[in-house]
Amino acid sequence: MFKDEFEVAFSQALGRYVETRLAPALLRRLYDPLEYLGATFPWADYYGYRYGQGWLISVKGRFVWDRHESARRGCLVRNPRYKLDGDRGQAVMLRPGKLAWLTVPMNFDGTYEAFHGTVEELSRLGVKESGVPMSDAAIARNGYTLICRGAHSFPFHEHPHVWAYDLFREWRAGAR
Repeated sequence: MFKDEFEVAFSQALGRYVETRLAPALLRRLYDPLEYLGATFPWADYYGYRYGQGWLISVKGRFVWDRHESARRGCLVRNPRYKLDGDRGQAVMLRPGKLAWLTVPMNFDGTYEAFHGTVEELSRLGVKESGVPMSDAAIARNGYTLICRGAHSFPFHEHPHVWAYDLFREWRAGAR
């Protein structure tokens, strides 16, 4: 699956938005204290404490809909998997702790959902370590913790050359 430069820029901007604008408030509901590790830290984006234990947390923000599968089926289909990339072993060596994730599917209508879980839970469910299944069926089957549903102000209009913008524009025209 090829992504052109516009799609790459869109994906990076969406990921940064989630990581720096939404994730801190979402994670503070679960972790105290919470520290941002920055873009250069392996695997994890945040380090927090919960139940007296240190946690390395990988944050993944994605556009909720999968372009290729939606085009194939002729209807909107959820992005099926959020990769958990990076060297976990190195992360744990640098900052000892358990591994957790936060996934934030972002919709063009200004809403998002935030799910949280642990890598240990994924392993118990028989899920590959390389990602979090996020299809509707996987969310229902795996019982991920929904932290909240909320509103966002991600600027889709700044990315006019991507499929997500076309959906945003069509939705906005229909909402008037």
